Amino acid sequence: MKKRLLQISLLICTGVSITGCATILSLSTADEQTKCGSDCNVPRIFSGTAVDICGLAADNLGIFALVDLPLSLVGDTLMFPYTYYTQSKYGDISVKTPCASKSGT
Repeated sequence: MKKRLLQISLLICTGVSITGCATILSLSTADEQTKCGSDCNVPRIFSGTAVDICGLAADNLGIFALVDLPLSLVGDTLMFPYTYYTQSKYGDISVKTPCASKSGT
């Protein structure tokens, strides 16, 4: 019983820690750059979802982006008031070095 409870606790902690990873990444590095799977502009509104969609095109990020997409959608929805304000004030996030370029493609 204790082993099962530990397994469930670890699963919940893992799920919470990866929730909206692209959302957190894009909002925390928005002033520098957001690395994406292709050369596409990333709006601040629903930026995590946009990064995941761009990441689906990247060879090395496809499966992670697919798993993270619904989680980022939830995170982006929760962050909508903040991102709406920053989008209107600063505009899109600049994508300078896409992941596809770093992997040699």
